Amino acid sequence: LEGRKALRLPVPAYKCESGGQVVVDIEVDASGRVTKANIDSSNSVVDECINNSAIDAAMASIFTASSQIKSKQTGSITYLFVPQ
Repeated sequence: LEGRKALRLPVPAYKCESGGQVVVDIEVDASGRVTKANIDSSNSVVDECINNSAIDAAMASIFTASSQIKSKQTGSITYLFVPQ
């Protein structure tokens, strides 16, 4: 997210057997709250367990507010999961 810093980036809590990279595309409002999160399936492993954990962590993330952003700003968060 250009011009913003992460204030809170929770580590995903998961009990999944598989691992790999998951990229989550996010939409952030002017207050810094994530309002939308979707898996970038072309850059992520296909595993419902870790994908759900990544979405949950992304939705709980918080970024600095920006009065210069009139609508939503898009970006992504990449998570690397280690097999359990």
